[in-house]
Order: sequence, then structure tokens, then C-alpha cells
Amino acid sequence: MDRDKEVAAAIAEVRAARGATARPALWLRLLIGVWHGIAAAVRFLVEFLAELLGEFVLGMLAVGLFVGLLAAIGWGLVTAPLPTAVLVAALLVFLGLAVRETFFGAKRGRTRPILGGVGLATALWASYVLMYYVN
Repeated sequence: MDRDKEVAAAIAEVRAARGATARPALWLRLLIGVWHGIAAAVRFLVEFLAELLGEFVLGMLAVGLFVGLLAAIGWGLVTAPLPTAVLVAALLVFLGLAVRETFFGAKRGRTRPILGGVGLATALWASYVLMYYVN
């Protein structure tokens, strides 16, 4: 009989523990799930709109810089055509190198010579422009 009392007490204790840690009701779990779904959708929309706004701002900045560069080239061709033509040619060579490296793969150890060549072209152009305006 003593053993039956111990088993009954253990069963009552397990039932009490289960009652204390029982899952919420189905309607409450559904409500929590819907709330989490709405929160996830709102987080996605906020992130998407922030990324879209960032891309728009960066795109407008790029377009503005390009238009400014074209305006500077136009002004340069009117005031000093030869140095501007040399600068545009150097920019086109630099752009061509960038396209080549992008689409045909950069190889190890090629960055230093390319940067050296760009630096040399810049120094030559700057010295030419200084000689052009000094005389």
C-alpha cells in the first residue's frame, strides 16, 4: 500500500509540474504566430525600403558626378583643349584597364604595376598642364 501512495504522489507531482509548464492555448499560440509573422513582414519592408532608398541616393550621386565630369570636360575643351584631351584619353585608358580586370579576371601581383602606370600617367599629365600654363 505504501508503494501505491508513493506512485500516486509521483503522478500528482508530475501532473502539477505539467500544469505549471503547459503550452498556451491554441488561440494564444495562433495569435503569437500571427504577431511574429506581421513583425517579420514589417522588418522585411523596412529593410527593403532602406536599401531601395540607399541605392537611389547612390545612383543619383553617381549620375551627378558623371554629369559634373561631363561639364568639366566641356569647360576644359573650351578653355584648354589639349590638356583636356590628354586627360580624357588617360581616363579612357584607366577605364579600359578597369573593364579588362573586371571581366577577364585580376591576376595576382598586377595591382601594383597598374597603379604605377596610372600614377605615372597622372604625373606626366600634371607636368604637361603645368608647362602649358606656365609658358
